[in-house]
Amino acid sequence: MADDSDSKGMIAQEERELRRVFEHLAGYRQKKKLSHLATTLKERKGQLEFSNSNYSSNSAPIFDATGKKMTQAEIVLELQEIEANIDASHAELQTLNSNQAATTSVPKNIKSEDLFDAIKALGKVCSKKEISDMIWEADENLDNAVDWDELRGMFNRNLLDKTEL
Repeated sequence: MADDSDSKGMIAQEERELRRVFEHLAGYRQKKKLSHLATTLKERKGQLEFSNSNYSSNSAPIFDATGKKMTQAEIVLELQEIEANIDASHAELQTLNSNQAATTSVPKNIKSEDLFDAIKALGKVCSKKEISDMIWEADENLDNAVDWDELRGMFNRNLLDKTEL
């Protein structure tokens, strides 16, 4: 069975898995930043909601960025702003994660910073040179990024390579 798939190239399951990896890595750094921003905003929202619900008892005062105690109106206003920011970051994340983003004017691709952050998240730190070499290995059009066709082509070349170098 393994010999059949080697001579024919990539099978459908391998292509689906490779596509999943590509979708995860494309824009990884930006997705990570947006997720972190959404988490930070949700934490602040929780603090504001708690202070707003306990405002009359004065047991949980909350302060603005300048260190001044916030009034209930200011708390409500900031809550509305935070909810709008959370919605905006979720919408942007959804756009980045959707398959339709590849058809927009900015195509999806894996850049050096995406690969660096993903490998770092796995617990390994590589030098910029190592990351650059990994990107260069698959980058056929020399744009310092790997698009879907380049990644797929590299995977097929590795499957069909009999030299095992």
